[in-house]
Amino acid sequence: MTDLSQQTSPGTDSVPGAVAPHGSDAKTVAALQAMLAAMAASLAPGSPPGAGNTPAPQAAPIGPIAGSSTTTTLPAAGPVGFQTRGPWVAGALYQVVPTAPLTLIAEADGDDDPLWYCITRGAYVGVTVNNALALGAVSGVSHSAMKSYWAQSLAVAAFNELLRYNLVAVVA
Repeated sequence: MTDLSQQTSPGTDSVPGAVAPHGSDAKTVAALQAMLAAMAASLAPGSPPGAGNTPAPQAAPIGPIAGSSTTTTLPAAGPVGFQTRGPWVAGALYQVVPTAPLTLIAEADGDDDPLWYCITRGAYVGVTVNNALALGAVSGVSHSAMKSYWAQSLAVAAFNELLRYNLVAVVA
């Protein structure tokens, strides 16, 4: 059996252990070497993650709500997640009590009228459509409070009403 790791073609001396197919021209070998050098540079220690050609995530604009003239821009991570600061919007969960009322977000087309969960006392608070996150917020929390609604506007209105009376709390 032939050991291919020791075979090199002319023009591949700068790449240790490089094997070029028989009949390769110098232009192809040079292109492969340039590609390998670019890949090695993007994987070099100390280079920032995603330093290659991948664009950084951008904030996702959310369209206006029916009957509203405002547009809410959400963080790049999207509305679902645990946040510690605004924008205070429905669809996000907060590890702190929001300092302003929640605003509505545009609902995705095709949703079959999901239940919206209003969490006003738990490990985190907010309004979400994710049942597992809602249950996780109140499970094991003494005197927790969560209620489901058929519409986002009802859940947000209930949350904002309790927020106005200082009845929203994050309980560790």
